[in-house]
Amino acid sequence: MSQPLAKTLTVDAVNTLLVDYLTAFFQWKSGRVLVETQADARPPSGVYATIWWKEQELLPQNFGSFIPPEAEMEEGIQTLDNETLCTVRITLRGLKAYSLASEVRYSLEAAGRWFDLWRVLGFSGCSTVTDLSGSYGGRIQQRAFFDLSFYAIFGRTYPLDWFDASQWQVNGTETIYPREEPVCL
Repeated sequence: MSQPLAKTLTVDAVNTLLVDYLTAFFQWKSGRVLVETQADARPPSGVYATIWWKEQELLPQNFGSFIPPEAEMEEGIQTLDNETLCTVRITLRGLKAYSLASEVRYSLEAAGRWFDLWRVLGFSGCSTVTDLSGSYGGRIQQRAFFDLSFYAIFGRTYPLDWFDASQWQVNGTETIYPREEPVCL
């Protein structure tokens, strides 16, 4: 299987976008928003947020676009747009977690997002805010979350399998395909 030549949008790029958005929204210093799969130690105190990737559902994909080999390039290129429905869980922990989760959820649906966040990602919706606060060590640990769904195009560019003729052997007979002359490119 060939390795991609170039990448467009990646999961890490989406993580950075969401971390930057939440950090700016809450006007926090760096390090208060953590990606669960890349998380270091939790902040020592205070409110913080986490992002956890719940699922990615790839939508039906076609063959993409093809650029045949030309004088400048040795091999052709195939570009695939992997349109994906993604869901991440945003969790707030600490004082007023439920209130803060509600506020950021409202903000994600605000018209202003159509000019920044949703120009890169396609907004699909938010779930209700769920309160998971509970007693821990004799104190109430406040925690609340909601799911954010969006569309992302994780496009990739691959070398194009390109040939002018292919030799096949069927029932002991060698045949060159295609048999007809190539169509004018």
